[in-house]
Amino acid sequence: MGSMNYEEFVEACKDFESMSSKFSDGWELVTVSEPTSSVYLKKKVSCVKKSVKYNPPGVADAAEQDKACEDGDEVVVLENGELSEIHDPSAVSEEGEGELLTYDYHIVYSIAHSVPVLYFNAYNSSGKLLTLDEIWDSIPETHKEQVLANRWESLTQQEHPLLGRPFFQLHPCGTAKLMTLALEKTGPQTISKKEGKYIASWLSMFGPVAGLVVPVEYFK
Repeated sequence: MGSMNYEEFVEACKDFESMSSKFSDGWELVTVSEPTSSVYLKKKVSCVKKSVKYNPPGVADAAEQDKACEDGDEVVVLENGELSEIHDPSAVSEEGEGELLTYDYHIVYSIAHSVPVLYFNAYNSSGKLLTLDEIWDSIPETHKEQVLANRWESLTQQEHPLLGRPFFQLHPCGTAKLMTLALEKTGPQTISKKEGKYIASWLSMFGPVAGLVVPVEYFK
């Protein structure tokens, strides 16, 4: 029940792109003609990696802070491996200049596993790709132990199936099982495999490992 065929993936991507447009979340549906006509979703995010101490007004516990990365030119902070949106610059105490990183996220269909797969790359300000070791090191602390315990079966570098270039990939082997549990919990009538909420639900489970957080607006 947690898997989907390619036609369902295409419909879900179209719906997810429409939802993203409403929330100005930056996802775009792309069509490629070779080697076969296929679609994928993409989104770019720019972040500043720096050491900070952030105490927003009215928030006593840092764990209560929203972790999100904004599109465009707005600068956010990569704090302790997690992307944190900074609303009030006066609440930030910075150490060092920090490093500008650009994340390029792609959602691609896996024919072998019949599920969406998250591919991504990360670049520094000079355009140099981060290494696999640097990507492993950047995994948020809440996910790092689990991922690094099975690193070669969790997050590795693979060839992008549509672009033929090296990308980092979150392995899809457990996706169908996790989505089956999610659909059983919410009910198949609540999340249709042809709707953007399927993509949003899947991305909310896998995205945070790569520093990507799904806005709650998708689930309202």
